[in-house]
Amino acid sequence: MRALKRRLVAAWSELSEGLSAEGRAALLLAPVFLTFHRYWMLPSDFGRLFSGFKTHPLFDLYKYAWWYLGSGVFLCAVPYLIWRVVWKRRFRDFGARLGEPKEAQAALPAGAVMVAVAVAVSFVPDFQNKYPLLKDARTRLDLFLVYELLYGVYFFMWEFFFRGWMLRSLKRDFGAGSIWIQTIPFAVMHFGKPLPETLGAVPACLFLGWIAYRSGSFLYGWLLHWAVAFFMDVSASLQIHL
Repeated sequence: MRALKRRLVAAWSELSEGLSAEGRAALLLAPVFLTFHRYWMLPSDFGRLFSGFKTHPLFDLYKYAWWYLGSGVFLCAVPYLIWRVVWKRRFRDFGARLGEPKEAQAALPAGAVMVAVAVAVSFVPDFQNKYPLLKDARTRLDLFLVYELLYGVYFFMWEFFFRGWMLRSLKRDFGAGSIWIQTIPFAVMHFGKPLPETLGAVPACLFLGWIAYRSGSFLYGWLLHWAVAFFMDVSASLQIHL
């Protein structure tokens, strides 16, 4: 037993070599948080838990509200609270602040291109059939507006997790390398979407990470991410009325 304990301690020491406690915790817990989010907070989970309400006319909207608002549990609240208690980090320490707006302004042309690309690909059948995810939002303006606001909340949680919490927690150990690290789980979380979107998530994530790293804020990436998704949904919805 003692020999096993010594081996485990030696293994842990080797795995932890060169890493701060905060960086090690972020690398260990990031996949845990994403796994819980993926298994418990998706629309299908709402449908399973509240199947008795399937006949409600807004059931599909509630499913996405569950997903988008519930994303705050494992993508924001839990990571933040742990880091607040253990390392005394404030919310603004993760990039919830204006930071350096001039650094973000330099990325505006590229951001405009991303929005234009989103509108263009919305004419591709795979994208046109998929977005907006809430199908009723295509024909009801009130549902569309509510859905897009919820969508914005969701992207805030995503940007906090990847370009805020994860990027900042790894910066001390990896510097700009933290941008590359957070790209991996971000791309994996796009599995199941159209292939071009999943592949496009890689350069998009690097770009959003670069903005957050240079500006010291994830808010600019959040607004850009939301804008890309919003105009994709607008364009795809308008097409069914033409």
